[in-house]
Amino acid sequence: MSKKFNLFVMPLAILLLAGCYSRPQPQTEISVVMHENGFAPASWRVPAGAAITLHLTNQDPIPHDWTIVFRQSTTPANTVDPANVYWQVSVPAGTSETVQFTAPAAAGNYQIVCSQELADGMVGTLTVVRLDSSK
Repeated sequence: MSKKFNLFVMPLAILLLAGCYSRPQPQTEISVVMHENGFAPASWRVPAGAAITLHLTNQDPIPHDWTIVFRQSTTPANTVDPANVYWQVSVPAGTSETVQFTAPAAAGNYQIVCSQELADGMVGTLTVVRLDSSK
Protein backbone atom coordinates (compact mmCIF):
# COMPACT_ATOMS: atom_id res chain seq x y z
CA MET A 1 0.00 0.00 0.00
CA SER A 2 2.89 2.33 0.70
CA LYS A 3 4.12 2.09 -2.91
CA LYS A 4 0.66 2.90 -4.28
CA PHE A 5 0.42 5.83 -1.90
CA ASN A 6 3.83 7.17 -3.03
CA LEU A 7 2.94 6.70 -6.70
CA PHE A 8 -0.17 8.82 -6.20
CA VAL A 9 0.98 11.42 -3.67
CA MET A 10 4.41 12.28 -5.13
CA PRO A 11 3.17 13.25 -8.62
CA LEU A 12 0.28 15.17 -7.08
CA ALA A 13 2.66 17.07 -4.79
CA ILE A 14 4.93 17.89 -7.74
CA LEU A 15 1.99 19.21 -9.77
CA LEU A 16 0.76 21.34 -6.88
CA LEU A 17 4.21 22.82 -6.25
CA ALA A 18 4.75 23.50 -9.95
CA GLY A 19 1.45 25.38 -10.00
CA CYS A 20 2.71 27.62 -7.19
CA TYR A 21 5.64 28.91 -9.24
CA SER A 22 5.16 32.09 -11.20
CA ARG A 23 7.68 34.18 -13.06
CA PRO A 24 8.80 37.33 -11.31
CA GLN A 25 6.69 40.29 -12.31
CA PRO A 26 8.32 42.89 -14.53
CA GLN A 27 9.48 45.91 -12.55
CA THR A 28 9.78 49.58 -13.44
CA GLU A 29 12.16 50.26 -10.55
CA ILE A 30 15.27 48.16 -10.05
CA SER A 31 18.25 48.35 -7.70
CA VAL A 32 21.71 47.01 -8.51
CA VAL A 33 24.84 46.74 -6.39
CA MET A 34 28.16 46.69 -8.24
CA HIS A 35 30.68 44.86 -6.07
CA GLU A 36 33.69 42.60 -6.58
CA ASN A 37 33.31 42.77 -10.36
CA GLY A 38 29.71 41.60 -10.35
CA PHE A 39 26.13 42.83 -10.40
CA ALA A 40 23.74 41.88 -7.61
CA PRO A 41 21.25 40.83 -8.69
CA ALA A 42 22.43 39.84 -12.16
CA SER A 43 19.06 39.55 -13.89
CA TRP A 44 16.03 41.80 -14.17
CA ARG A 45 12.58 41.73 -15.84
CA VAL A 46 11.11 44.98 -17.16
CA PRO A 47 8.09 45.85 -19.30
CA ALA A 48 8.77 46.67 -22.95
CA GLY A 49 8.96 50.40 -23.67
CA ALA A 50 8.45 51.39 -20.01
CA ALA A 51 10.24 54.15 -18.14
CA ILE A 52 12.62 52.36 -15.76
CA THR A 53 14.14 53.90 -12.63
CA LEU A 54 17.55 52.37 -11.98
CA HIS A 55 19.30 52.68 -8.60
CA LEU A 56 22.99 51.80 -8.94
CA THR A 57 25.42 51.49 -6.04
CA ASN A 58 29.11 51.02 -6.84
CA GLN A 59 30.85 49.56 -3.78
CA ASP A 60 34.17 49.04 -5.58
CA PRO A 61 37.21 51.36 -5.60
CA ILE A 62 37.01 51.65 -9.41
CA PRO A 63 34.31 53.09 -11.68
CA HIS A 64 31.79 50.74 -13.28
CA ASP A 65 29.18 51.13 -15.96
CA TRP A 66 25.86 49.43 -16.62
CA THR A 67 25.56 49.00 -20.38
CA ILE A 68 22.66 47.41 -22.24
CA VAL A 69 23.82 45.70 -25.45
CA PHE A 70 21.83 44.09 -28.24
CA ARG A 71 23.97 40.95 -28.50
CA GLN A 72 26.05 38.63 -26.37
CA SER A 73 29.42 40.28 -25.79
CA THR A 74 32.68 38.41 -25.50
CA THR A 75 34.86 41.50 -25.47
CA PRO A 76 34.63 44.61 -23.30
CA ALA A 77 31.73 46.86 -24.29
CA ASN A 78 34.10 49.73 -25.02
CA THR A 79 35.36 47.72 -28.01
CA VAL A 80 31.84 46.76 -29.14
CA ASP A 81 30.44 48.48 -32.20
CA PRO A 82 28.46 51.46 -30.81
CA ALA A 83 25.49 50.27 -32.87
CA ASN A 84 25.17 47.34 -30.41
CA VAL A 85 24.91 49.58 -27.33
CA TYR A 86 21.31 50.41 -26.44
CA TRP A 87 21.98 52.51 -23.31
CA GLN A 88 24.81 53.13 -20.83
CA VAL A 89 25.47 54.86 -17.50
CA SER A 90 28.73 55.15 -15.55
CA VAL A 91 29.00 55.18 -11.77
CA PRO A 92 32.14 56.53 -10.12
CA ALA A 93 33.93 54.44 -7.49
CA GLY A 94 32.18 54.31 -4.12
CA THR A 95 29.09 56.27 -5.19
CA SER A 96 25.44 55.74 -6.00
CA GLU A 97 23.38 57.01 -8.90
CA THR A 98 19.66 56.99 -9.66
CA VAL A 99 18.81 57.37 -13.33
CA GLN A 100 15.95 56.65 -15.70
CA PHE A 101 15.92 54.99 -19.09
CA THR A 102 13.30 53.65 -21.45
CA ALA A 103 13.30 49.87 -21.79
CA PRO A 104 13.69 48.51 -25.31
CA ALA A 105 10.38 48.20 -27.16
CA ALA A 106 11.22 44.72 -28.46
CA ALA A 107 10.72 41.84 -26.05
CA GLY A 108 13.72 39.58 -25.51
CA ASN A 109 16.91 39.15 -23.52
CA TYR A 110 19.50 41.91 -23.54
CA GLN A 111 22.95 41.53 -22.06
CA ILE A 112 24.14 43.96 -19.40
CA VAL A 113 27.91 44.47 -19.21
CA CYS A 114 30.49 46.63 -17.49
CA SER A 115 33.04 47.70 -20.07
CA GLN A 116 35.86 47.78 -17.50
CA GLU A 117 35.25 44.35 -16.01
CA LEU A 118 33.53 42.14 -18.59
CA ALA A 119 36.44 39.69 -18.61
CA ASP A 120 35.92 39.15 -14.86
CA GLY A 121 32.27 38.15 -15.29
CA MET A 122 30.54 41.48 -14.77
CA VAL A 123 27.55 40.58 -16.91
CA GLY A 124 23.81 40.30 -16.40
CA THR A 125 20.57 39.81 -18.30
CA LEU A 126 17.77 42.30 -18.81
CA THR A 127 14.63 40.44 -19.86
CA VAL A 128 12.14 42.70 -21.59
CA VAL A 129 8.56 41.42 -21.66
CA ARG A 130 5.33 42.55 -23.20
CA LEU A 131 2.79 43.00 -20.44
CA ASP A 132 0.01 41.49 -22.54
CA SER A 133 1.91 38.18 -22.93
CA SER A 134 4.40 38.23 -19.97
CA LYS A 135 6.93 36.34 -22.09
